[in-house]
Amino acid sequence: MNGSQLKAYLSLEVLDLSSNNIMEIQSGCFPPGLYIRELILSFNNLTGLDEKSLAKLGSLSILHLSHNSISHIAEGAFKGLKNLRIFHISSDSFLCDCQLKWLPPWLESTTLQAFVTATCAQPESLKGQSIFSVPPERFVCGKTSLEIFFFSMKGKEARWASCLWESLL
Repeated sequence: MNGSQLKAYLSLEVLDLSSNNIMEIQSGCFPPGLYIRELILSFNNLTGLDEKSLAKLGSLSILHLSHNSISHIAEGAFKGLKNLRIFHISSDSFLCDCQLKWLPPWLESTTLQAFVTATCAQPESLKGQSIFSVPPERFVCGKTSLEIFFFSMKGKEARWASCLWESLL
């Protein structure tokens, strides 16, 4: 489904896209002016959110991302979500590196932490730990973090990342 297909539903309050094998949310997926109060993306194959995935959903107050394999959430992914009050996520796939360092303190500074179960899968030294129990100085980046990130990419992005990675070596 793309943004133009959703335009017919501009006043839709609840959008349930659970159990649809969704792998990513592209930045143009949601058209401007779309009013969604609750977005349910549980039980899919999402691996992460970038800064623009949800940018046009300013009316969103409830977001469900549970039962996905989320490994990364970009800083700024929730920037335009001023009305977000409930955030459900449960993932034991997080890559706890320098790119995720912002998330625990941000969640703790909001009321959103209550429904968050987020556990590190990588690096090995943090595996199984809640992101809330990891000290900020342990969220570091290194060669392993980049390898895992590039491995989780698909298609055209993976080929581009692979070329970039080879040029760094």
